[in-house]
This record gives sequence, C-alpha cells and structure tokens, in this order.
Amino acid sequence: MKVRLIAILTAVISVMPLALADAGDLPALVQVGGVCGISAFDPTGLNFGIIAPGATSPEKSVAVTYTNDAEGAIMNIQGTEWTSEPNTMPVGQTTWRWDMLASFTGLTSTATDIELALETDGENIQPFQFKLSVPDGQPGGAYAQVITYTIDC
Repeated sequence: MKVRLIAILTAVISVMPLALADAGDLPALVQVGGVCGISAFDPTGLNFGIIAPGATSPEKSVAVTYTNDAEGAIMNIQGTEWTSEPNTMPVGQTTWRWDMLASFTGLTSTATDIELALETDGENIQPFQFKLSVPDGQPGGAYAQVITYTIDC
C-alpha cells in the first residue's frame, strides 16, 4: 500500500511599529491524504488443480476486499512467473478480468492499472476472475505464482 501524506505549515508573523506584542498566534494547517489498502482475499489463494499441457483451467473467482476514502485512487495488479524448480512458466499464462463482460487479460510482471472506479465509502468488495493456460510441452511439476494487488491513493 502506498499512501502519500501532504503536510502544510503556515506561519504568520506580525510586526508592530514601536511596540512588542506579548502574545501571538501561530496558525497550523494539515491536509492528510486518503487512506486505502487491501484487507482480504476470499478465497485466500487460487488452486487451479491439475491441468494438462495445452489445456486451460476453468475460471476461478477471488473477492478482493479493500478500503478506500481517497477520490481517484488506483488499484494495480501484477504477478510473478510460475516456478517449479528448475522449470518456469510465463506470468502471462495467468489471465484475469474484473468485469464479467470483459475479455481476459494476461497478467504481467509490472503493475497494471485496473480501469475500475474504486468506491470511496469504507470497506468494499471487488470480484476478479482468473484462468490459467498451460503451454504445450510444459514439464510437469507443482508450480507456484504470486499475484500482488496494490492501491495508490
């Protein structure tokens, strides 16, 4: 979670000719950035089961619970390549979408902005769907991948 905090301190000095003030006020202002973050996944992980090379998994769903009170916050998603030492599988074999009417998009190893208007009224739930396609000729093994969500506010 990235949170940007902006603080502004304003000082006012009054100069009175030929007299000294025995008291003075020092105004102080602060503008606090929004609060946002990911608080839960349901389920807490994805298990695609056994998939033969050249096949694609059935769709799996994950509900992402997030908190956001900042207008214009942006959620991002990225992943790692699949690994099963000494073998790997490209990150983009995992595809995702947040809109049931949208096409699936390949996951990347760099943060991808999710074109989603995040709600700003406390805790919210956003469903995501995933699929995994195993390339032809992929060596067998138990592969693992990490999918990371972030919110910039």
